[in-house]
Amino acid sequence: MTIHNIEIDVPDGYKFRHEVYKLKSLDPNYVESRGRYRTLDATSTDLKPKQEWLVKNQTYVQNYNRE
Repeated sequence: MTIHNIEIDVPDGYKFRHEVYKLKSLDPNYVESRGRYRTLDATSTDLKPKQEWLVKNQTYVQNYNRE
């Protein structure tokens, strides 16, 4: 993996925010997903106990936010 240098000229009086992070994969077809995780299907019958709890919690939070 090569190190890339990026130079940015910022005018006086402006603030500059930056983020540097490593991608999970070096595969050129890799697409990084950010934001909320996908929700589980509540109608599925083959859920593990932790997944069942997550489904109940998701529906509780959805109903709470709806109110």
